[in-house]
Amino acid sequence: SLSFSIYECLNLLDDYKQSIWLDCDVMIQKDFSEVIKNNKDFYHGPIRCIFTANEENGFPGSESLGEMEDGSKINVISHDEGYDYLLNLDTGPIGDVVFNSGGGYFNTVTGSKYETVPHTGATQYTVRIYDGQGGHSGVDIGKGYGNPIGLVCQALKTADTDIQLESFTAPRSTNTSIPTEAIATFYSYTSSIDELKQKIEPWFAKAKRQKYAHDINLKLEIQSQEVVDTHHSFQSETSKKIIDFVSSLEFGALERYIEPDEHDAVRVSGNIGQMEITIDQTTKENKFMLVYGNRFQEISYFKQYYETDYDEQFAAFAQSLPTGTTSTPSDWSSWEGDKNGKLASLCTNAYKKIKVPTKKVRCHGGLECADFKAFNDWLDIISTGSTVYMEHNVKESMPLDSYRQLIKMLLNVFSKMEF
Repeated sequence: SLSFSIYECLNLLDDYKQSIWLDCDVMIQKDFSEVIKNNKDFYHGPIRCIFTANEENGFPGSESLGEMEDGSKINVISHDEGYDYLLNLDTGPIGDVVFNSGGGYFNTVTGSKYETVPHTGATQYTVRIYDGQGGHSGVDIGKGYGNPIGLVCQALKTADTDIQLESFTAPRSTNTSIPTEAIATFYSYTSSIDELKQKIEPWFAKAKRQKYAHDINLKLEIQSQEVVDTHHSFQSETSKKIIDFVSSLEFGALERYIEPDEHDAVRVSGNIGQMEITIDQTTKENKFMLVYGNRFQEISYFKQYYETDYDEQFAAFAQSLPTGTTSTPSDWSSWEGDKNGKLASLCTNAYKKIKVPTKKVRCHGGLECADFKAFNDWLDIISTGSTVYMEHNVKESMPLDSYRQLIKMLLNVFSKMEF
């Protein structure tokens, strides 16, 4: 039997490792392609568990189970050897049995070498929105939490004044999380600090009261300082285009519909995951980056709309910015298991046996399952997991009782699986 402590587990999931096999008598801690690159007949014992690291950073773990550089397939699991199930431990809350994820769709806009404007002996302003709830860009997107990136841009648009952006940052943000903080630094020669506050503070109080009541700690800060040295910023026209476009993006639950089975609620959700403006004040080298994504369950229902409308919208935005700005569309792969299959039945029955309320659901989760499914289409796939609070957040936590329930459920499922 296999057993390891929480500390060993954390060590195994080190960022430097792409994937880890745990079989009966050997553990390999390196990229699979390196292991078998020169030996296509590499043999391994029965695999009981696979950990795929770096799910939130482009899926290098699960993707290393697919094709090698020469296009050949890595034979990690074989249908002939009786590997029929993929039970993915990723999505909660406890009791949810996920059989389908439509993946998602996102665009990344990048630009550099923009024209800059010098400011000497000028007043520099900052607008900061911080202490947001943050969270998972799919699970938490419709809970009334503010997205500081979008809110800072809306605040600057509300100011209704000439703005020249020097920097924009959202610390610790990723394209899979709702940021908790965003800060814009800029110059304006048509407004004072008092005038900015008079316009932005009432707007923020109203937005928080009406739209983001659940984000109780969300705060606004507006400051100014005199800068003696010469600083450079983007031009007014470029700054306005960025502010106007990002302000127009939707973030939150965009659309819902319910199928006859009440548990199959489908939600589309939008999130501004990252935005960055940096200018080297010595060399004037600069860059702009924006990442916006939508997550949804049934890709067939929404795919055409998002691939056409959002591609055109982001391409037009990139084209409106200085030469060299690009918009790159991409997606999170979708996957579908068998809602009425044996593994789904084993999981729901096991939850019922330990008296945990259970239901079969679609959600934006367990995305690494798509990589396994792509190369092993016979697999009976289900994703489930313990309850996690504040996913993709520095405050992320998991109740231990939920974890104990998950272990009991797994033991029950394993005892009834046919290998």
